[in-house]
Amino acid sequence: MNTRTDPRQDRIFQTIQIVFLLDILLGIGLAAAGRWALEEPTIAWTGIGLAIVGFVLLLFFRLLGRRAAERGF
Repeated sequence: MNTRTDPRQDRIFQTIQIVFLLDILLGIGLAAAGRWALEEPTIAWTGIGLAIVGFVLLLFFRLLGRRAAERGF
């Protein structure tokens, strides 16, 4: 009996994706605040970097979930 389910439907998987999305939004907000509100380029670049890292991790995690689903894990 195979009781394995699609890992992309798992609550932990979905929670991690939400955390990555929040990371991206926080980075975009930090970049916007640094650029226009504070006029501080260092903060803006930090926000851009945070958003990029969050986006790359989100894509990587989705790829891992897709591969695990194809294997039937």
